[in-house]
Amino acid sequence: MALDRPAEARAWLDTTRAAAPAAPELLLADADWHRLEGRGDAALALYRQAADAAPAGTAQQAAALWGLGRALQERGDLHTARTTLARAVALAPDHPAYRAELATADTEALRLADARTGFDAALALAGDDYTSMAGAGLLALQQGDAEGARAQLLKALVIEPRYARAQVWLAVAEYRLGELAAALDSLDRARL
Repeated sequence: MALDRPAEARAWLDTTRAAAPAAPELLLADADWHRLEGRGDAALALYRQAADAAPAGTAQQAAALWGLGRALQERGDLHTARTTLARAVALAPDHPAYRAELATADTEALRLADARTGFDAALALAGDDYTSMAGAGLLALQQGDAEGARAQLLKALVIEPRYARAQVWLAVAEYRLGELAAALDSLDRARL
């Protein structure tokens, strides 16, 4: 709802959080809303509150740490993002999206061997996880394999065409392959 109807989502969060202001699930949902609205400082604070409010060692805490790690990654704080995402993976090792996000952060930090191991593990858990496929595409880009990157990114975008990061990475792959029009089309889709 936060993506498609942000005003309705905000109204629901305001009403629901008034009844349970410290509920970890609601703090996490509110943090996600703020992140999607580009309110990074508020999102980071709410993710931290959600991680602190969740019972230690639970799936709720892993989800809050994953959200916090993603927000830190988007801010460019790769060291703290990787540390936070590693904590989420340690709490929920069978969650492919958490592994994929850590592997993506590893790729961005140029820890390519760690990234490969992470993507292999994530895809072994869920071969159709679009975040894992897209991240593997980014890894292929970092390794100079634009054709392999395009293949992985197109697979991911068949599953989730609105995944903006994959659209941006696909644009880079298309550009490297000399497909300027396709690159510009992909960038246009990333903005939707």
